[in-house]
Amino acid sequence: MFGIDGTVLAFVVLAGFSAGAVAYAFLFTRISNEKQVGKRLETIRTAETDRSVVKASRDRVAEAAKRRKSVQDSLNELDAKQKTKDSRVKKPPLKAQLRQAGLKTTIERFYIYSAICGIVLT
Repeated sequence: MFGIDGTVLAFVVLAGFSAGAVAYAFLFTRISNEKQVGKRLETIRTAETDRSVVKASRDRVAEAAKRRKSVQDSLNELDAKQKTKDSRVKKPPLKAQLRQAGLKTTIERFYIYSAICGIVLT
């Protein structure tokens, strides 16, 4: 071809290939160690990002819990205020209740009628 015999060319290629195979055989442990180191580093990187993801998730959950607790406290406070307000608001006096019921009796007569009904029914 270019002045090189095919046998010589094949010999050179095979010699190079065998030299590469011998070098690979001697350096195999080093190459595998580098791969293991790379895997460990990748594991550490993912662990750090996993930790940050877990921490961020935990923070979000904690924030949501704080918000829920705050809303619950606000609702409890409003409920307590409403109860105190309702306890202050009294029912209308008996005279007004009798008027609302459409009875034209006095309070004294209402008590007398109530006492009589209570005695008769018991």
